[in-house]
Amino acid sequence: MNIYQLLAGCFITFIVFFRSMTVKIGTKNYSSKQITFANYFYMMVALCCTMPFMTDMFISIDASKITPIIAAFIKGIMLYASVKLIADIAKESNSSAVFAGYISLGIGSLLNYFILSENLTMLQIVACVSLGILGMVFFLRGPASELSKFGKKAFVLLTLIIILNMFVDGVGIKGLNWYMYSIISSGFSLLIAFIILLFEKKYVYLKELNSPILIAIGLVFAIGEFVILYSMQYYLPVSIAFLFLRLSAPIVMFVSAYIYKERTPKEQLLFGGLAVLFALPILFK
Repeated sequence: MNIYQLLAGCFITFIVFFRSMTVKIGTKNYSSKQITFANYFYMMVALCCTMPFMTDMFISIDASKITPIIAAFIKGIMLYASVKLIADIAKESNSSAVFAGYISLGIGSLLNYFILSENLTMLQIVACVSLGILGMVFFLRGPASELSKFGKKAFVLLTLIIILNMFVDGVGIKGLNWYMYSIISSGFSLLIAFIILLFEKKYVYLKELNSPILIAIGLVFAIGEFVILYSMQYYLPVSIAFLFLRLSAPIVMFVSAYIYKERTPKEQLLFGGLAVLFALPILFK
């Protein structure tokens, strides 16, 4: 792993940490649907503001692009669902919200390696699979084992969604580019969120978009998506980008133990420390 890949990975880790913490703060006053709507509203604001500077990223759409476009639409549905589920789980346990993707990482990396021929070394596969096993232990014996029945269902569903997200990211970014892929998937996510807003007549979602915390949540989410998707195209294989994304968990767990009193600091540090240890093989060829 070269210095640019490492820097991109570290930036992903820290931006996801800040994203997790802003969502946790937001769940005190806002519903998961409201947070999700704000995320995609400000994501589209960010995309619209950057369009004049990204004209070289626009590509023509033809029959050869059907598969990645379908992948982008699937991503839109799954991403909307995953953001909502993360907010739901974070209400009970911020640590569980960030650890859900570990099981996904183990399974998703194998799918991408064998089906999409993703450029992963054996050591990187070992790291991903090891973190996947750690995720299973976390769910069965760790903090996630104390989630409510609803929380556990959300954890399992989020795990399945992240596996699918890893796969469609590999297909979509390769077939389009990170910016076009983001426009289609995020636009579709916002459309879903808006339809739900109209159906449930939650017009307060629109009125409160100028809330400082919702603005912060939305902008941190947008920055994170830009960095993650850009890195997937130019610096990191999809699975390794998702691995760095998961490494925000040890930081979130440490903070959650002391601020939100989630489980014990010793247990949180144990799972967080093991996550860092199992991830070390990604640094080697």
